[in-house]
Amino acid sequence: MAIADIRTIFDKTAYKYQKMLQIFRPCKPGSEFLEQNLITIFSHEFLNKFGDSACAFSEIPFMGSKNDNKWQARLDGFFIEGDNGYFLEAKGSSSKEKLFQSIDNDLKRIHSIELLESFNIMVDNRRHVLPKKLYGLVIADSWQHKNCNSSVSQ
Repeated sequence: MAIADIRTIFDKTAYKYQKMLQIFRPCKPGSEFLEQNLITIFSHEFLNKFGDSACAFSEIPFMGSKNDNKWQARLDGFFIEGDNGYFLEAKGSSSKEKLFQSIDNDLKRIHSIELLESFNIMVDNRRHVLPKKLYGLVIADSWQHKNCNSSVSQ
């Protein structure tokens, strides 16, 4: 998959997310938006783009550390299209004060040996194979409520 395909998926996700927030804010007043909204829209766009050749998974458990066999950490999303696999972490608007530090932490998780070893255990145990190329993606919501009647623009 070309980087242009991922960019298109991100652009469509952002557009639909912004449009969604104009219609309904799915949270209590003053609180964050659930990261799951971003993951769901991204998944929808990914599957629309690639159809039957793609798969989308959410909330995938993995081991928190090499010395700890507890599968308590979670990856927000994992996507497969052909020989390409994409690890996805999402950040909701509650992270806005420390957004860049949160993104940096997510990138470290995506590139951690624990994540890769956990995925290898899952596929070995089930006689599957990971895609040949693995990429890390982070999607973040930094939306702030200003005017519910604003128009959607690109």
